[in-house]
Amino acid sequence: MSDILCRWLNEELRLSKAVDPKTFARDFSSGYLLGEVLHRYQLQNDFSMFMKKDTSISRLNNCTRVEPTLRLLGISFDINTAQELMQEKQGVATRLLYQLYVSLEKKKTAKISGTSMEILQPAVNVGLHEKEHKIYSDRLHQVVKHDAELKLQKISRHYDEKSQQLKDRLVDTHSIQQKRQLGVQDEKRLKNIETLRVCRQKHNDIMTCNQATIVQVPKPPPYTSQLNLKRRQQQQRREQQVQTVQTEITQFETRKRLVTCGFASSSSGQPSSGGFPIGGISQGFGVPGSGAKLTLQSNSKYLQDIRQRLEENAVDREQREKRRDRFLTEQVKAHEAQEEAQREEQLVKRLTRQTLQEQRLSTQLLQIRVQKDVIRKNRLFKEQQYQQQRERDFQEALEREAALAQQAKLDRAEEIRKELESCNRIAAERAQGRYKKHFQTCKDILEQMVDLATKVGEYRLHTGNLIPEKPMREWKELLFSGLPLYEPIKQPGCESSAPLDPVELEKQEILKNQDYDEYTNMVGEWAWPEEAGKTKLPLTNNNILGHIVLRLRNIVHQSAVEPTLPSVPHYTIKACVLGKFCSGKTTCLAKFAEAHGIHVLSADSLIEEALNAHYNGEEVQVPEQQEEKDGELLLTSSTSDLDTQEESRESIVRLSTRAMQGAAAEEELRKGNAISNELLVDIMVEAIRQVPAQSGWILDGFPVDITQAYLLEKALGGSVDEGNDAVSSRTELVADPNPLKPAPPPPAVLDLALLLDVPDECVVSRPFSQTETDNAAATTSHSTDKSLYLAQIPHRITAFQDTWPKLEKWFGGRQNILVRVDADVDEEELQKRVESVLQRVMMQIQEAFAALPGADVVSDSGEAPDSSFSAPPPPEDQPEGLTSEAQDDAIESDLSLNKEEAQMLSSEVSTPSLTNEDSQEVPKNPPESASPCPGSPSWVYVDEPLSPELPESLLSHWDTVCDSYVNNVKLVMQQLRSQRSVINLHLFNIREEYKQYLGRSELKQELVSHWQKDYNSIADDMRADEETKAELHLRLDELREHLWDISDKRKAEDEKEKANLMGSGWLEEHTAVLVNHHSVLVQIELDRFQDTLCILRVYYLRMYKQVLELPSKLDCIPLLDHSGVQHQDKRHPDSKTKLQVQPKSVKPPHEKLISNYEEALTAIRQLVSAEVHQGEEESRICNQKVVKRIHKEYAAALDHEENAAKARLALVKAHGLVMVQSLQSRAEQALSDMVKWLQAHYLAGMKSIDQLAEVVGHHIDAGAKLQYELVLQSTDFYLNGDCHMVASPAPPPRPPPLEKPTRSTLTVTQLESLQRQLCDLAPSGLMSSADFFSLLMDIISVNMGRNILPELWINNNEAQLLEVVSLLTDAYELIDWRQFLLSASLPWPLPSLSQLLVVLQRFKAADTGDTGYVTEEQYLQTELWFSNESVQPVPEDPSEPPPYDRLANLRKFFFQLFADRSFSPPRLDYVCMLQYFAADPYPRQGFIRALSVVLGQHLKYSSPDHLVKSMPSIEEAAELSASELDGDYTEEGTPCASSGSLGEAAVSIPALLAVICHKVTKMRDGSPLPPGCLSQEEHTEQLVRVFRELDYKPEDCAPFSLLSQHPFIQHLMETSTHYQFVNIHRVLLAHQDE
Repeated sequence: MSDILCRWLNEELRLSKAVDPKTFARDFSSGYLLGEVLHRYQLQNDFSMFMKKDTSISRLNNCTRVEPTLRLLGISFDINTAQELMQEKQGVATRLLYQLYVSLEKKKTAKISGTSMEILQPAVNVGLHEKEHKIYSDRLHQVVKHDAELKLQKISRHYDEKSQQLKDRLVDTHSIQQKRQLGVQDEKRLKNIETLRVCRQKHNDIMTCNQATIVQVPKPPPYTSQLNLKRRQQQQRREQQVQTVQTEITQFETRKRLVTCGFASSSSGQPSSGGFPIGGISQGFGVPGSGAKLTLQSNSKYLQDIRQRLEENAVDREQREKRRDRFLTEQVKAHEAQEEAQREEQLVKRLTRQTLQEQRLSTQLLQIRVQKDVIRKNRLFKEQQYQQQRERDFQEALEREAALAQQAKLDRAEEIRKELESCNRIAAERAQGRYKKHFQTCKDILEQMVDLATKVGEYRLHTGNLIPEKPMREWKELLFSGLPLYEPIKQPGCESSAPLDPVELEKQEILKNQDYDEYTNMVGEWAWPEEAGKTKLPLTNNNILGHIVLRLRNIVHQSAVEPTLPSVPHYTIKACVLGKFCSGKTTCLAKFAEAHGIHVLSADSLIEEALNAHYNGEEVQVPEQQEEKDGELLLTSSTSDLDTQEESRESIVRLSTRAMQGAAAEEELRKGNAISNELLVDIMVEAIRQVPAQSGWILDGFPVDITQAYLLEKALGGSVDEGNDAVSSRTELVADPNPLKPAPPPPAVLDLALLLDVPDECVVSRPFSQTETDNAAATTSHSTDKSLYLAQIPHRITAFQDTWPKLEKWFGGRQNILVRVDADVDEEELQKRVESVLQRVMMQIQEAFAALPGADVVSDSGEAPDSSFSAPPPPEDQPEGLTSEAQDDAIESDLSLNKEEAQMLSSEVSTPSLTNEDSQEVPKNPPESASPCPGSPSWVYVDEPLSPELPESLLSHWDTVCDSYVNNVKLVMQQLRSQRSVINLHLFNIREEYKQYLGRSELKQELVSHWQKDYNSIADDMRADEETKAELHLRLDELREHLWDISDKRKAEDEKEKANLMGSGWLEEHTAVLVNHHSVLVQIELDRFQDTLCILRVYYLRMYKQVLELPSKLDCIPLLDHSGVQHQDKRHPDSKTKLQVQPKSVKPPHEKLISNYEEALTAIRQLVSAEVHQGEEESRICNQKVVKRIHKEYAAALDHEENAAKARLALVKAHGLVMVQSLQSRAEQALSDMVKWLQAHYLAGMKSIDQLAEVVGHHIDAGAKLQYELVLQSTDFYLNGDCHMVASPAPPPRPPPLEKPTRSTLTVTQLESLQRQLCDLAPSGLMSSADFFSLLMDIISVNMGRNILPELWINNNEAQLLEVVSLLTDAYELIDWRQFLLSASLPWPLPSLSQLLVVLQRFKAADTGDTGYVTEEQYLQTELWFSNESVQPVPEDPSEPPPYDRLANLRKFFFQLFADRSFSPPRLDYVCMLQYFAADPYPRQGFIRALSVVLGQHLKYSSPDHLVKSMPSIEEAAELSASELDGDYTEEGTPCASSGSLGEAAVSIPALLAVICHKVTKMRDGSPLPPGCLSQEEHTEQLVRVFRELDYKPEDCAPFSLLSQHPFIQHLMETSTHYQFVNIHRVLLAHQDE
């Protein structure tokens, strides 16, 4: 078995890893190879989610994903199996692989896919498997431990083993030593006992009686050996000490003797080895000798002391030894006494051994009882603990389940929200699509209306305001057809090669059809003209010719029997219930069907039944005759194999229809296609057939779209009129004289279409509800995956919304059976509503059925008569006696008919309809006494037999004649229409060209301009001279004469141009073209008459003669000769008319048209007379009655055709004459208009010359120059006031705007001058108060200072200036001169915090690189809190300067004030600038505003004493705003004092440093900090300390509500004077008032 599995895995499947029987357990322990095996069989779609690592997480993931697939294959894979597989137990993997191999081979043999297995799985098992899988995954995660836990257990186990080994070693060593000591003690004790046993033998008898009362004393430990050991050790130590002391004494004495000998020899006077003199020695050692004596004395004393101490120690030692010996002796005695007592006790015990055993047994029993009690108590305690643990686990499980349920509820709510958003988005997209569609439709309609109005305007412009009757009909037809009125713009050079656009072809076809209908019906443009005489009615139909054509068609196309319509038995109800997904259809219908015995037909269940029938090979037994009949009929959508068909034909038993349908469905599913609508309808119809009569059926959710509704209606015997009624063909020139009336359409097949209307929100929320989640997941037959099931919701809603409008129109509008029910209620209420509607319909059906005449018979037979609730009756030609079986056969045969057979049957039975030409009926019959006229309703047509080949040839010839006639007429109509447009455009172009020619340029203006220059060049002092005036008048007369000559010459040229335009021959050309088109139409009518005559002659004469003489071919009517005919007249290839062009035209065009008409009439008369004459001769020769009737009928048909042809020819002639006359009249009107325009233009030109002479003469008499240009253009004269001929002095330039100084306010120029001086002195922006005061004093004291400061500043004394300086000085005696300039530049609108934050966002938007800087251009483009543009009135006096815009100039000054000039070009730090503008009269509020600017968000802060502190500031702010400030200083973002809440914004240390060190960062030029001013590093250390005190790390952000309560931060906010707004104007104005 292992070899088979290895071959299967390695060779057939070729897994990613080669496996071996010995390594099955290890290779398959992770579950990855199992997933790969299932993936190779296309059963594991989520194989990409598998993990190949050998970890616990990978094993859990893989085993969890493998379990549903193995369960689907029928393989048990529970938690124990998974755990054993992951633990690599031997044989588990092999057994699992063998089961998997067997199951997959069976699946492979049965050819069942994974999708089919999921579909065929029962719905109940799907839900159960899903729950089991969820429990399995949860339990598996609890049982299997993670890698981290396993590693920790392994490490703890390793250290436990090590500790146990160490303990064992220690215990072993200690136990061995203890055993040895105990063994020695026992031996000694036994010896002592044995020695004493003899001594104590004599006392045994005495002590026996008293041993029972002796209380057992615990035996003391053996102290003797331990005391002896300690004694020996002490003795050894003492001996060692004694030896050490003796050795030291011996060494000391030896050294002492050596020293004493040395000194003794030196004192005895012996010479030294060095040979020193004695005197020297004695001198040198005189002092040392005395020292040596002292040393010897001290040493001897020391030795005596040592000896004395040794003696004392020896005495003490002896005393101690005595005391110790005495103590040890006492202990030994006590111990011996104790041992003696013990020995005595042992002796007593041995004597009373039996009593002791009994005591021991009783004691053991008591101990056992106590142990039992303890065990019982322990067990009860453990049980109690276990119970408490179980209760805790159960409570935890309940809490976990509740948490999971709550989480699931939240997840469902989130999923519902997402689905609703998706549905809303889809609905919005659909609404947007509908809006775009409707907008495009309205736009197209509006464009077409505009085009129509434009077309009408163009036509009236081209035709001289004529009413476009004929074009209006054409344009309206195109407009209603949705086609554009204008032709597309063609590129030059592509007109001849490019094919026509399909839209243009459609437009031409529509216009051709309209012209053809007007021509054949003699209406509209082709109505009988009033100039032609008496009005004629449209021609009637030639009934004889119509009968002949109908007979020929019936002979050629043999009629077939119309298929019988299926009869439907009577049912109590036939309905369908529709609705959105999860609208409650299936639930309501199931309960209703169970209560009333109604059959509910669902497409899904029927498909499943059909598939099961196919798999089970369902068969039915039918009679042999029925089998032969059914073998020829096949369902349109079902397919079956040829072998199955042959077997079914040979035997009586064959596959059932449901099985064949299941086979077809399976084949479609195997191909991956959806089941076709035809097959679904066949399955539904087959299920309806199985429903017994007198019962009812309801379709659940079917039909889904309009196609299924149409197919179902047709399959059940209904009629579907889709609005595609066939229009009568224009190629049929005659109609059936006796057409049949169309049969009324049958009633609707269904009795009711019920719609469960539910909103999309309810549809989305129902599948997610807790009560329906499992049911909804279980009822899903398409997929067991819940996510896939839920993902289908929006798509199903969208599909229903796409298909429902057409179904609503079909059921509600056409069949009128639609009933709506509001399904947005609970289940019981919905059930009641649906049941009430269905019961009401059933009662109505039952009442209507009971009212029918054959209701009793039907109740017995089970079939309904012909009523509104059954299919329509069969047609009249259906044979009688049709049984129910035959009707069923008819139903099957009707279902098996294809479209071609249905069309053939309908074409055979139906008759061609009347054309517009032959819409009227035959005239009234003559009186009853006269014989019937041929063609009248009472006339019996001659239908003698014809030869077999004649009908087909005559019918084909007639069809050719009809097509050629219609196409040629349409072509001529198109040419006439285009010719009409060409004529209109040509006439309009002639008019416009002549108008443009009249308005061409001339030399009048040049002469006038030259004369005016000469006139103005005369000196002013000469203009008053009379001779000069006379000379100027003479020149003026010469100019006028010259202008008159130009006008006369121009008039002659205009008349010549008029003659050229009208005499170019275009009128004759277009007239000839019109006559040619009408001549072609005459020829077409002649061809039709001749071909009709030929067909009639052959048809009638072939009834009694075999040889025929065809009539001679008529001559073609010649056309006029002109240059444009060859281009205008293009014959159709189907036209058999051959036009001849004569080289010269002898007659005028209208006379030529009349002559053509007369020639055509002559030809028709000759043909008719010849046929009449030949018929009369044949009638005389043959006296048969049939021949006479034939000739009579033939003569009547010929006479009708002759009259019709003459009428149409007369209409063509009259229409042509009208068009020629209209063309000539319009040409004459154009000529008369040109003459009028010429005369008016000439008179207007002469009048303008007179006006010019009058104006110039007035100026000559007045002696004034012509200031303005004289303009003489065509017929107009005027003075051009814009062009001055005499130069006028230029006005003086307007002075630049200047700012007026006001009291203490500095002008912008003064502010810029101060800023330059201060920037030169202190570029950092900070300077000492002394330097600043001295600078102000210097500016005031110097004379040039009056141009820098206002007068109010100059008049201040030192005390006032000192007060101003003190307001600006901070705690470090520094002044920020930028703050001074801001205060000095007032008034300007003070910003609120909200405005500052808005401006900050604008600067950040302009700073695309996020550098923190903006250029001057970006700064000026960004809007501040005040408007950049102010509308101020400009004075009318040009000498006055324009008003000065202070705010705009202040805006530029602010950039110069805060710009960083270390960059090139200068850049502005906008955060730093906004920190200056964040200043407030209160330092605390200013600090908070500046910090809000740095953070970019509001920081709300208010203290309880804010109201008290703000009382003086209210007066101050009011005074400021009332006196100087223009803006309102109300803080929008600052909370009221009543709220004591703190903001929740978080603040970091860098943000605080940016606010606190705002002044320090500006001193980056290396200047030292002032005394007392902390550096940035020191501030950082303090802030870090504050953050740590608040339990925050330095890199974290602390909430401002907590941070603002710290004393250090509060101190900073209170002392931050650089954020205090100072109003120096108030001080200056106060001193001035004093």
